[in-house]
Amino acid sequence: MDLRHTKNMNTKKEGYLVKYYGGDWGDSYETNIFVTFDEQVAIDYVKKFNRILQAYKDFYEKFDDNDELVGRYYTIERIDGAQYTKIEIRQYEKLQMGKNYDS
Repeated sequence: MDLRHTKNMNTKKEGYLVKYYGGDWGDSYETNIFVTFDEQVAIDYVKKFNRILQAYKDFYEKFDDNDELVGRYYTIERIDGAQYTKIEIRQYEKLQMGKNYDS
């Protein structure tokens, strides 16, 4: 199907962007992990990510005065946790067919 001439076709689909934030005031960052169309996959991943992150924080907290591990401790401590956001993917059918047309 040639999608270049289907302007009235509904080509939108919802997805879920899974990401996490980290850093401090001046050097905060956002890391996009993946996009899924299944909200339950996003929910499960966020729960698992945050559970493992908390376990790492608890573990490395014991070593905050150890020179060898202090870098790792502060890197993990500055991660705020994962979350997901509903996004809209436009021209979904073009994406599905592997086509890359200019709009």
